[in-house]
Amino acid sequence: MKQSITITESHYDKALEKALEALKLTEEQVDIEVVEDKKGLFTKNKVTVKITEKKDLIDEKLSRSKDLQEKALEKITSSGKQERGGFTLSFEEDGVYVTMSNRENLGSDKKELITYLSRKKVQDVDSKTLFEIDEEAVGEYVKIAPTQEELLIDSEVKITVKKEGLEGNVLLTEPYGGKIPTPEEVIRQLKEEKIVYGINREQIKKIIEHRIFDKPFQVAEGDRSIKGKDGAVRYLVDVEAKAKPEMSDSGTINFKELNIINNVEAETTLAELIPPEEGIPGKNIFGEEIPPEKGREARLPQGRNTKISEDGGFLIASDHGQVQLIDGKVEVKKTYEVPANVDNSTGNIVFNGKVVVRGNVKSGFDIEAEEDIEVHGVVEASRLKAGGDIILSRGVQGNSQALLTGQNIIVKYIENATIKAKGDIQAEAILHSNVQAKGSITVGGKKGLIVGGSTKAQKEIRAKVMGSHMGTITNVEVGLDPEDKEYFDALERTIEEIDKNILNLEKTIELLRKLETMGKLTADKENMLIKSLKTMEFLNNKKMNSEKEIEGLRFKIANANLGKVSVSGTIFPGVKVRILNGVRHIYEEVSNATLYRKEGEVVIGSYEK
Repeated sequence: MKQSITITESHYDKALEKALEALKLTEEQVDIEVVEDKKGLFTKNKVTVKITEKKDLIDEKLSRSKDLQEKALEKITSSGKQERGGFTLSFEEDGVYVTMSNRENLGSDKKELITYLSRKKVQDVDSKTLFEIDEEAVGEYVKIAPTQEELLIDSEVKITVKKEGLEGNVLLTEPYGGKIPTPEEVIRQLKEEKIVYGINREQIKKIIEHRIFDKPFQVAEGDRSIKGKDGAVRYLVDVEAKAKPEMSDSGTINFKELNIINNVEAETTLAELIPPEEGIPGKNIFGEEIPPEKGREARLPQGRNTKISEDGGFLIASDHGQVQLIDGKVEVKKTYEVPANVDNSTGNIVFNGKVVVRGNVKSGFDIEAEEDIEVHGVVEASRLKAGGDIILSRGVQGNSQALLTGQNIIVKYIENATIKAKGDIQAEAILHSNVQAKGSITVGGKKGLIVGGSTKAQKEIRAKVMGSHMGTITNVEVGLDPEDKEYFDALERTIEEIDKNILNLEKTIELLRKLETMGKLTADKENMLIKSLKTMEFLNNKKMNSEKEIEGLRFKIANANLGKVSVSGTIFPGVKVRILNGVRHIYEEVSNATLYRKEGEVVIGSYEK
């Protein structure tokens, strides 16, 4: 590339001198062009000169540089040399020579050269000559040290072991005129260091083929041991209280059946203990086995009302109730508590223990418990079925749809509901309801009122007031088991229905018999006759069995204990009292009296406390 410069001065000679000095050329080696030459009476003279290196001089320099490079290459080829990225070092008979090959990176290449000379332990380096090598000397063959024998340095194999014997690394140092190890030599050195397992021969081969020096590479890898699987607990019942609404075949979701209570019986197996596994052994690069870590033991989450099996492998319910996972432990709770209302948030409740409701039982929702049911609020149009007692802190507003069945039933008031107790019933008011108990019914408290509906007990009914001054029809009945009485009435209705069917069948059979006598009985009429005769036989048997049951109930009724009705206040007209098969209609107010059966009649006597 031509060198060129433009200089402005007050005189031509001065401008030319400066330009030649800047380019380090003579006047014969340049072309001169006067760009501007101004002279004035009142202003300074101004001369601008442009000088450009002649083309034949450039060609001469290139040719000379090429000759020098060829000469240097020839000398290097014929003697020991060390080629680097930016320079070539040659050990000759008359000294040590260097050829720099890159103008752009000359500074960094010279630094690398100095480091290289130190590693090669080159003696008596001419630092001044080395420092003065500039861009003009690039490609030239420069002597930098006196004659000396070249120190040949072989590549070394450096081995390191990491990760507790699971990883072996190799680093090849850079050779300085010396040899590079073969893959077999590297492997032999690894084995000398006792590294015999997991050697990657292909990796070693690539490092050597690509001459990668001073950089560590992993060439051996062991096998890690695999920790054994931890022990675990496998639940055999659902311990999570989550809503699981039922879905019908049509896809309709029943949000009343949320199934949030997980009931279990005593001796139900709740969870199984899964033992930990041993794990898989590993091997380090020295061929030594690495023992695995055994999985951790799990523990059965034993909580209240649970027990661990004799072999320690299972968690078992020691009582019935609701199974729950609470604070990491499995418990069987005998009481299911609803903190608020029984409604859409809970759905219907079915529990094999005791149920306690802190709020109300909303219309349309049911509770079924194998033990007691306790409600602190109001029961609306709902069904409650208890294997134990039913205790209502307030009462029932049933809208003629509520049904409560249990052992003993204790309630503040009953309104428009059906109540059935296998034991006794206690209340402060019974209004327009169907109430029956196999034991006694006691209506006390401030009101002690029975108005409307039907109230039945086997032993005794006690109240302060029966009926109302408005003559409300109120039925009161004692002496019989209400269920027996209901069954007795149902049997009578059944016999009445059977008699009607038998009468119709007799007419049909009589007609078909006449056709048979006349020889006019067709095949289909003959089938009808056969079916009618079989139905007649079935109905007669059913009637006979029903009559036997009625006779048994009649005998039971006849020998039943006499019940009584006691009222400490007033019995109003409109009340009908039945004691066994005796009936007494109240047409005038009766006060402070006990009604009982005497000689088949219901009589009124003094009040019995």
